[in-house]
Amino acid sequence: MAERRPALRRFARWAWVTAAATWLLLALGAAVIATGSGLACAGWPLCVGRVVPALSGPVAVEWIHRVGAVAVTVLTLATAGAALPLRKDGPWLMGCVLAIVLLMGQVVLGALLVDENLAAPLLVAHQAVGSLFLGVWIALAAAAGR
Repeated sequence: MAERRPALRRFARWAWVTAAATWLLLALGAAVIATGSGLACAGWPLCVGRVVPALSGPVAVEWIHRVGAVAVTVLTLATAGAALPLRKDGPWLMGCVLAIVLLMGQVVLGALLVDENLAAPLLVAHQAVGSLFLGVWIALAAAAGR
């Protein structure tokens, strides 16, 4: 068990960073809604036909949210990698698998939101899955840090 403590501490740090980034992404999502920027990036995954559009006004808000989603995806995968040494010792890897499944759902919901002109049921589902995703990271980080 002593040899797993550094790996568990490392995983806990990654999980907290991922939770914090997820919280920021949810705040960016709220900014997208509050500013009416949800359809500013026509199309998905490109934004007005470009990887990096002209960044001004609503396009900038929506594009930054998308970039944040990419960052959270990278952090999620890195945190799952930090859980690999712990795969036989606790729920860490399975929790990461759950987070990855929720993240894949978020990506699909986000794309559908754009394609379906921000349909209310999809918006609620996107927010709910995002909240569950954050909850998974907070639970894993808190448990690993004990």
